[in-house]
Amino acid sequence: MGVYPEQEEQRSTQRISFVWTTRVYAQLVAFALIYGFLLINFVDYTEAVNGPGRGWYHLWLFVMYFAPFALLRIFVKGERRVFLGLGLLVSLMNDGLWPLWLALVGADSSYIHYVIDNWFTFSPKELFSLQLGLVQVPVYGYTMTASLWLRILSVAYLLNSRRIIGRKLS
Repeated sequence: MGVYPEQEEQRSTQRISFVWTTRVYAQLVAFALIYGFLLINFVDYTEAVNGPGRGWYHLWLFVMYFAPFALLRIFVKGERRVFLGLGLLVSLMNDGLWPLWLALVGADSSYIHYVIDNWFTFSPKELFSLQLGLVQVPVYGYTMTASLWLRILSVAYLLNSRRIIGRKLS
């Protein structure tokens, strides 16, 4: 009806992007929460049980945080903040809920208390060695706690920048 095909395509794209910003973002956040808590903690627990020794483990884990959202970054223009926010949310589910995961799989309660006492309290104890291939970096309680708080603030900023958190979603 007097509408050029390009204009109709533009209108349909606008409708799709509106659905994208409400429903799909909520699903992506839910996926990031579940993926980080269940899959990444399972992988981390398996690594802990089998013992350290894989020199590239933490680099691989970092890639795993962001891998499910790579297509979002590649194909959806301007979604860099959402990509970073979702990957950091996955990492928060891994490190922040590690004691809960340990409790669910029946780990020794003394180790769970050790994690809580040292990961979340700016402890000066060395927790583990970050395996980055040729480089091994010691991680202390205070660096873990600081990184958790920094990630919480970053996720809140990055995801709220697209009004994902605190938005009434349909």
